[in-house]
Amino acid sequence: MTLADGSPIVFDFENPQDSDVNNIYQLTLSVTDGVDTVLKTFDATVIDQPLVLASNFDNNFGTINPSFTSFGSEAEFLAAMTDGTLTWNKTFGSGAGKACNAGTCVKVDAVGLVYKTLGKTVKFNIDGGFENAKINGGLDLATGLYSADFAARTVSEFSTLTGAVPGKFTFSSAAEIGTIAANSVLGDSVSITANTINGVGGFSTDVSSDLTLILEAQIGKGTSAEPLAAVVNASVKDSSDTTTSVSVGIGQPSVGN
Repeated sequence: MTLADGSPIVFDFENPQDSDVNNIYQLTLSVTDGVDTVLKTFDATVIDQPLVLASNFDNNFGTINPSFTSFGSEAEFLAAMTDGTLTWNKTFGSGAGKACNAGTCVKVDAVGLVYKTLGKTVKFNIDGGFENAKINGGLDLATGLYSADFAARTVSEFSTLTGAVPGKFTFSSAAEIGTIAANSVLGDSVSITANTINGVGGFSTDVSSDLTLILEAQIGKGTSAEPLAAVVNASVKDSSDTTTSVSVGIGQPSVGN
């Protein structure tokens, strides 16, 4: 159910808003042709969903390229993400979350992910680094850091993207097919800075025009006894259009109501 402005009506079993606080709402719909009006009154009962537990998730923290299975549909994903706010706030140790391709490396240092199951929104931030990425049309090699903080988005925004995968939330530093591009008006912030160029340090150079970040949080079905799993994916595409990616497990969330 949504309000006239398109915002969702969120019912919370633990915090009923009806007058007799029994989670049974009396709703009245009216339809008019400008002359006659027809009313229909009915009851809507809000039922309790089971709480999602941290133990429902694979403890895959720091696992490079963890394997899991995507949900088969958006409805299946939403059904699995039951009542509770899921929060991941993870920092990786030195050398963790790193993968290389043809001399270029990308790593994840820290990640924050908040998924609200009732409002169906996701907020995502990630920090990491890159090594020997080509800039200046491939003439130079840059090593440095990236940081991205994306404002909350509704899950429905991702389900309409080209090639959308249920439970995958894809952002990019620039306009890329199948991604939600960073938008400063909404409060997103992204920085890509080189501190070493061709092996010479002491720089603090914005290289966002040379490098494109594609950053993802993904929740899927785990491969072990636990039914769920969560990972982050970080890709850096350099000025020669070479993409280097890493996928890292982010373990079990904290769960609140």
